[in-house]
Amino acid sequence: MSLMTQPIPPILLQDNHLLAFHKPAGLATSPPANAGEITLANLAQKYLKATYQKPGNVYLGVVHRLDRPTSGVVLFTRTSKAAARLSGQFHEKEIAKVYLACFEERKNRLPDQGEMLDWMRSEGAAQGQGVRHAERLRQGGPGAKEARLDYTLVARVPGLALALVRPKTGRTHQIRAQFAWRGCPLLGDDRYGAAGPLQGPTGAVIGLHAWGMRFQHPTLIEPVSLLVKPDASWPEALGTGPWLAEALEQLDNPWQEA
Repeated sequence: MSLMTQPIPPILLQDNHLLAFHKPAGLATSPPANAGEITLANLAQKYLKATYQKPGNVYLGVVHRLDRPTSGVVLFTRTSKAAARLSGQFHEKEIAKVYLACFEERKNRLPDQGEMLDWMRSEGAAQGQGVRHAERLRQGGPGAKEARLDYTLVARVPGLALALVRPKTGRTHQIRAQFAWRGCPLLGDDRYGAAGPLQGPTGAVIGLHAWGMRFQHPTLIEPVSLLVKPDASWPEALGTGPWLAEALEQLDNPWQEA
């Protein structure tokens, strides 16, 4: 499918400084990507050019990313001022994020809630090659960075579970790796030990969805909250049966627990 024919994903927020989408699984967020691959950033620029009839290059700030097989909230900026201010919020850990993780419990069973704390580095990232694998290290090891998250179980059936995850650090592949290191790989994430890969309507899919993000608007004195539940294709692609769709239907506002 070409850039001209590929549909624009659902828009969650649009104003003079921000543009947010519900990214489908299988779509890369932004370059570097595979040669000739269309990314969400490409589609966002296409949308802005068409909507505002811009003849030249369109500015688009990439302030964070989701892995290709992960779905959910992706936020871009439309001005350099917004990019600088939001990048500052990410750096200072002032942006709250919440994910949904659907994972295997065939080898291990997690407590109903808890904290995961590890030290890790993302192999390949320093060479600009894209991350191939996250490596678990000892504290103080060469290149080791803290990876911390909190999780709460939402639903469980034999061998599978769904958790609400609040990352406290933003390491690449963090959630995927930390669950796998505890014997609970995300569904479809064969890179980290899942039973096998899975395919959704737009490409590879794993049991990870960026449900929400909360931050301070870069130019207005007001908080912004973005929330989007997975669509029906997520439980279908994961092959979980009806329990996951039923659990998603019961989800409430995650910020009430924050």
